[in-house]
Amino acid sequence: MSVTTVLVVGVVVVLVIARRLYGEPLRGRRMLVAPVAELAIGGYEIVTHGGLTGGEIVSLVVTGALSLALGAGRGATVHLFERRGYLWQRYRPLTFVVWVGAFAARFGVRALLALLGVTSTAALDVHAMTAGHHPALSGGLIGTMLVTSALGFAGEAMVLLPRAMATGIPFAPAGSARGGLLGALLDTGTARGGDPAKVGWSADRRERRRR
Repeated sequence: MSVTTVLVVGVVVVLVIARRLYGEPLRGRRMLVAPVAELAIGGYEIVTHGGLTGGEIVSLVVTGALSLALGAGRGATVHLFERRGYLWQRYRPLTFVVWVGAFAARFGVRALLALLGVTSTAALDVHAMTAGHHPALSGGLIGTMLVTSALGFAGEAMVLLPRAMATGIPFAPAGSARGGLLGALLDTGTARGGDPAKVGWSADRRERRRR
């Protein structure tokens, strides 16, 4: 996998997180885009680079199960609310804490398995980092990182979608009015003119003040 591809995937993931931190209309199909894309790219990287060794498979199973569980925990922390007649979602500070904790936990498990000699490729990367050098990330290692990230998104969706359906609030249809971070940026001029509900955070502040 080229550095450009890695950067593109990273930027997409960051944008997804940014939108959800700000708040966006919840669409079931959109929730599946990130895990499916990461799983497909990660699987392709693993297959095209000769598969995984026994130790790397153990690492993938352990970190994958951890990602799925922590992703489910993350899904339980997401704030669901109604706006403009549709269901919206927003990451709480706790959601972000769980996200960072999941990343640290996956890295810690990989480092531990590398130090124990279970994964030889990861061991070389850990040794390079401790020596102050840049790790030579292999395609297989990048693939497993993408797969575990996809499982985190999948775990989140497994919990969040049933929660969303239980609210009884309709999901936002595809192609509906702009919302979330991008919508707020695009609608700033209109919102200033008279409808502050078009700016994500201000609408919630107004609702809290009314209460």
